[in-house]
Amino acid sequence: MPSSPDVTAGMWLASLKYGEIDTFQLRSSVYYVPDILTSNYNDVSATFAATDDFRVRVGGQFMVQGSNGLNLLTGNPFGMFRNVSLLEASKCRVCSQPSVASRPRYAFVEMAPDTSTNAQFRCRR
Repeated sequence: MPSSPDVTAGMWLASLKYGEIDTFQLRSSVYYVPDILTSNYNDVSATFAATDDFRVRVGGQFMVQGSNGLNLLTGNPFGMFRNVSLLEASKCRVCSQPSVASRPRYAFVEMAPDTSTNAQFRCRR
């Protein structure tokens, strides 16, 4: 079996974020390793209040990854992509734990699409 080449290469990462997950958020990250790999990850989400205590979040993710330069990772050029969509519904109640900034904290019960017995309960700061 052939062994991997003995290569030392630096990596850089650039990342951008806009907005907050509880309203509207965009994020993007790029990883680059010369002659080995380039990877880009992006996501977007938006949360809408259906009622005072019921929220709906929609979102999506997109990722692209591939070789670059001398293709030292596999020895051959390659590329792939993946996309995912999200729909989440949550019931929101005021949480009994005190908040750090004297704002009310909220507990979200995430409803699983198949059964409510898989709902998760957590407090957000």
